[in-house]
Amino acid sequence: MTADSPAELWVLCDVRDKRVPQTCLEVLGAAARLARGSGAPVAAVVADTAAPEDIARLVAGGADKVYRMVFAGGGADDAAFAAAVAGAARCFLPHIILAPSTVRGRFMAAQTAAHLDVGLMADCTALTIGDDGVLAGTRSAFSGTMTITVSCTPPRPHMATLRPGAFEPLPPSHFHSAETIDFTPQPAACGGLELLAAELMPPGRKTLHDADIILSGGMGLGSKEEFAKLARLAEMTGAAPGASRAAVNAGFAPYCHQVGMTGTIVRPRLYVAFGISGAPQHLAGMASSGRIIAVNIDKKA
Repeated sequence: MTADSPAELWVLCDVRDKRVPQTCLEVLGAAARLARGSGAPVAAVVADTAAPEDIARLVAGGADKVYRMVFAGGGADDAAFAAAVAGAARCFLPHIILAPSTVRGRFMAAQTAAHLDVGLMADCTALTIGDDGVLAGTRSAFSGTMTITVSCTPPRPHMATLRPGAFEPLPPSHFHSAETIDFTPQPAACGGLELLAAELMPPGRKTLHDADIILSGGMGLGSKEEFAKLARLAEMTGAAPGASRAAVNAGFAPYCHQVGMTGTIVRPRLYVAFGISGAPQHLAGMASSGRIIAVNIDKKA
């Protein structure tokens, strides 16, 4: 990168078990659209456990180059990865660093921002870059009752996490060549941090992020036991279980199933809503579904 070349846009990608998450491709798509017109390269940042086929998919998804964080012995925990990304950012000086607003994405972005002593905009549903190069993000606030726009302040890089489902990945493109740069971080203490992630659903069950079909329930189902039946039906049909915010607040379903502005924004091929009234916050989270079927005995819903 030369002194007069546009600064890069980085995307932190959690590539594990030879799988590139949909959320990573969504953020790559958002970065590529931000970079249009400026000529700024988009770079995916991964750990050294990423396989060649993972890198090929990242390039097809919009990455112009890939930075691999190479650790002694291979692989590292999330805290060490964040420290390595911060070290690489000091060397290569990216303009923007983005990450998906997943459990790991939030952790790695927050740790990276702390190492670099910069701010972090969280859970953005839209992004813009002003004429002055300042990154601004839109996000929901006050329990989803309004949206606000926040912006980054110096120094760079500007950082943000992006709400899963709020951005579309780029259409699959033909493979093109891209530069892969290996970065070996210098040994540094990571503060002994450890990520403890609870298992929110049985292994193998479809998540809201990657499901083609979502069966979602609201207060009309009436109880936690009825939601358990809905979850079993979803498992039998290869769908993912969803829920409205009211149902989650009532304890009928866990938060990981919540669809809406304050939950997960989804775009499945088919969305089936059982007993959901259709509050604006919920509609904002699933209105982009390919086909929507509402099942409700309440004619006013």
